[in-house]
Amino acid sequence: MNERFNNTKKASILGITGNVFLLMIKAIGGAISGSQAMIADAANSAGDIFASLMTFIGNKIASEPSDDTHNFGHGKAEYIFSLFISISMLLVASKLLYDSTLSLIFKQEFVFSWTLVIVCLITIITFETIYPACGSSNSAIKLTLEELEKISNYKKWIDVCKHIDKKAV
Repeated sequence: MNERFNNTKKASILGITGNVFLLMIKAIGGAISGSQAMIADAANSAGDIFASLMTFIGNKIASEPSDDTHNFGHGKAEYIFSLFISISMLLVASKLLYDSTLSLIFKQEFVFSWTLVIVCLITIITFETIYPACGSSNSAIKLTLEELEKISNYKKWIDVCKHIDKKAV
């Protein structure tokens, strides 16, 4: 098995582990605070678990060498499992859009919660731990404003951050 398949396997396992933890934290935080947004984020974590699981399975099949029935190997399995991931994300997004629309129509009240702040901080710490462990050097925290500007379509947001950054100096 080559290095790409090993790296994908490692990232999938870390993704599953991290997202199971985040799913539990977000679901508990959402239940305690009654926040539909946090419950939706927990559903997103469940979707991430499914995506990581599909990536793991697809990677395992795709890494199989060629045989009598698959002369060129099993690499196309990755595309099939990517399709499953896409369909599941569309279904979850549709449900969240439906629930959010109902919240807007029925004017659900928004309430500040320290529980949600703590859950968000735990989420950031978890992601900032998982990505480097997967071999990624990318980190939203480590990006400079110029680097963020290169990859972002949110020019106005970047300009605001630059203005705040200049005031801090």
